[in-house]
Amino acid sequence: MIHLAVCGIGLGHATRSYAVAEELWRRGHTLTFSSYGQGFEFLSKNGCEPAHVPSVGYGVGVDGAISVKKTIVHNLFLPVKVAAQTLAEASIIGDADVVVSDTRASATLAAKLCRKPVATILNQYNLLLQSEKHQRAAEVIQPMLQTPQLVWNLSDKIIIPDLPPPYTLSEHTLQLPDKLMERVVYTGPLTKPILHSHQQIEDVRSIHGALDKPFVLLVFSGGVEEKKALVERFKMFGEKLSSDFVYVMSTADPSTETDRRQGPLHMRSWIPDLDLYIEAADLVVCRGGLTLLLKCILYGKPAVVIPPPQHGEQLANAIKAEKMGVAKMVEQRKLSPAGFEEAVKSLLRNVEVAERVKHLSEIAWNCGGVAEAADSVESLY
Repeated sequence: MIHLAVCGIGLGHATRSYAVAEELWRRGHTLTFSSYGQGFEFLSKNGCEPAHVPSVGYGVGVDGAISVKKTIVHNLFLPVKVAAQTLAEASIIGDADVVVSDTRASATLAAKLCRKPVATILNQYNLLLQSEKHQRAAEVIQPMLQTPQLVWNLSDKIIIPDLPPPYTLSEHTLQLPDKLMERVVYTGPLTKPILHSHQQIEDVRSIHGALDKPFVLLVFSGGVEEKKALVERFKMFGEKLSSDFVYVMSTADPSTETDRRQGPLHMRSWIPDLDLYIEAADLVVCRGGLTLLLKCILYGKPAVVIPPPQHGEQLANAIKAEKMGVAKMVEQRKLSPAGFEEAVKSLLRNVEVAERVKHLSEIAWNCGGVAEAADSVESLY
């Protein structure tokens, strides 16, 4: 039996862990799950029956920016929360033969305390905290943020769901020590890629009136506050966008029934078949989350990346994607209709961007993906 402990912040961790779970199910394994927050909700809706464990997280301001002050307040009792998580995980994994921890230090630690082999899915070994107003506080906290490294070092396998060097998007937040490299495997995107038919793609574009216009998909990952801040910004200037493009935006809120138009911006509460829409789009607008950025690369789509302010990890991912020539980063606080559309046009009109995206897409398709991740987990039996 295999236990999957999934980070519940955002949906990226849950979706990639679920993709690995599907492959392990296909191979005949019995699985159990644990999570919290959005990850718990996602796994529950997909019939995984996860155990609920105490949550951890970071503070976010009303504009979606990472707040050092709120992060400190939110984590005043972090050692107690981690201890509670570890105890909860230890009680859950008793019958497991192998543990898979997706960025859950408590689960990795619990596995080792229970003498279970553990594979850790990780793309952030080096935690980054940025602040414009509280730089001194951020500097003081930064060394404390690296404490999980001591736990990651205990992993029997480290699965990095990213492209291999030198194309690794999350290279700045990894910086793994040499002593760990023999336990590391780069799997590429942890997803089950599907090449949809020409008719399926045409149907999506036809529904939104994009048969003769560029189709731009806006989909935002991350915590609830981070997503909401950017969705509200686009709602404010949706009518000012050019009708030369077709824009479809998911408000990322399946609990509502949003389906309305604001000028050329078509807002929907949820897009169930996100892979189909990414493949049908000419360009994707997103945050800097690794899972979604890699999906864009997998399907050969350039991206306008708007990372949450002061989010060190997503900012680093966005900078690397721009450096590789497959994306353009736009700062949220400088976001305007004119500046945004200039970024869209600069990517869609650039032949070199299309060639680079195609090259990286081929690399992503040739990575082992969920099959290689499953192989790594099975090797621990």
